[in-house]
Amino acid sequence: MKSTGEVMAIGRTLEESLQKAIRSLDLDIAVSIAEDPIDLISTPTDKRLFQIYSALKKGHAVAEIAQRTDIDPFFIRKIKNIVDFEAYLEGKYLNRHTKQMSAEDLRRAKRLGFHRPADC
Repeated sequence: MKSTGEVMAIGRTLEESLQKAIRSLDLDIAVSIAEDPIDLISTPTDKRLFQIYSALKKGHAVAEIAQRTDIDPFFIRKIKNIVDFEAYLEGKYLNRHTKQMSAEDLRRAKRLGFHRPADC
């Protein structure tokens, strides 16, 4: 029997649902952004979503990624929302003495599907 790789996740936003779906895969991988993934995203693979994430993190435009993948820009923008907020959180909290998130940031993080890791 072959697996189709389908997942289902329910959330209030597409970003939240996407992040829940990825977590439900229970993958033990770290997204490597050492090389530029823009040439790799044209071919559909099981790593394509992570390559799109990496391309956005490296600064590639939504329109360029949409053109190379034939994925509607709406969905690429949703992934970009996750990338942008992750960068915001890293810039604001990663190297600061304060670890306490503001209520506004916590609310937005929850709506985008971020969760607190079990080891924190």
